[in-house]
Amino acid sequence: NLMYLNTIPSQEEAVIYLAEIMEKETGRFFVGGHSKGGNLAVYASVKVNKELQDRIEVIYDHDGPGFHENIFESQEFTAIKDRIKKTVPRDSIIGMLLEHYDRYTVVKCQKTMLDQHDPFTWQVVNFESFNILPKTSNISQRASVAICNWLNGMSIEERKSFVTALFRIILSTGKRLVKDFTKFSLSEIRKMWSEYRKLSQAEQNLVKAGGRLLFEIRLRIVGKKSIKETKAINKNTI
Repeated sequence: NLMYLNTIPSQEEAVIYLAEIMEKETGRFFVGGHSKGGNLAVYASVKVNKELQDRIEVIYDHDGPGFHENIFESQEFTAIKDRIKKTVPRDSIIGMLLEHYDRYTVVKCQKTMLDQHDPFTWQVVNFESFNILPKTSNISQRASVAICNWLNGMSIEERKSFVTALFRIILSTGKRLVKDFTKFSLSEIRKMWSEYRKLSQAEQNLVKAGGRLLFEIRLRIVGKKSIKETKAINKNTI
């Protein structure tokens, strides 16, 4: 829903939650989250009133997806942006979605590809700090550009239609967790194909375009050379 809505329900709830907690307690606050939680941490910190915002010490955004451009253009974001500490894994995909704050730290990981989204694969040094790398991988950079260009080529209504259709197809298998989306049984593929055939021609075209993009990312951007490069960097893990 982040693809086509400026504000989603969980973001509005996060603002209410943060304000309620801060009004009950005194002192300085550290606000943070991982993945969608990172997005919510930033959004809530941007949207609470200035009196509360001034009490926020740091906002930790661990590989959270970005926002639409309008939030970065707001005075509220400008007031707090220097307190945002975004951290992403080397092959970050989720954290590079949509528009994002361009100041972030890259962490070395024990895994490759989407498995790096799991923060328990992120390496630390002497249990004190993350094992930092100078930049994200070619995988992350190229995938980010490809996905951004694809999204920018769609209207808001087309984005909504794509998301709705895609989830209809995936949820027909009964899967609910992202980690389960990497493998599908023959019976699950048949269920998805059956659901796909129920879509309108316009919806089918959007899903096919999205599928082609993911296929290209996998074969061309995340080719054998890139995977080999990533594994070499991650070879000596702690």
